[in-house]
Amino acid sequence: MVQARHRLAVRNGCELLDIAPAAGGLLAATVKRAGVVDTIFARKIVLATGQEAVGDWTIPEPLRHLSATILARASEHIDFEALRGKKVAVIGAGATAFDNAATALEAGAAEVHLLCRRPEVQVSSLIGG
Repeated sequence: MVQARHRLAVRNGCELLDIAPAAGGLLAATVKRAGVVDTIFARKIVLATGQEAVGDWTIPEPLRHLSATILARASEHIDFEALRGKKVAVIGAGATAFDNAATALEAGAAEVHLLCRRPEVQVSSLIGG
């Protein structure tokens, strides 16, 4: 059996300047790091910018009156151990919501309900929906 090994080049401190079509169906990502501009060619580019890149998390209006002792924001520290034995509701359908729901269960929450404001969870095809 042949086992493929993949190497992932991680480059921190980069600024993406441009993404443009290139020859052979590739994409050309122009990046700047430490004042040096370079072009990286790829078949696919994933922009994993996180929530902060598109705005801040918001608390829905009907929940804004709740005390900070029973309400947590994903952008702040969450004491998951304090959720042991409790029923928890997580509002959201993105990766952060799923991660926090799973972490609450791993920390011993009695139940976790994932509430989605969309009519359909966007990843349903990935989880057998």
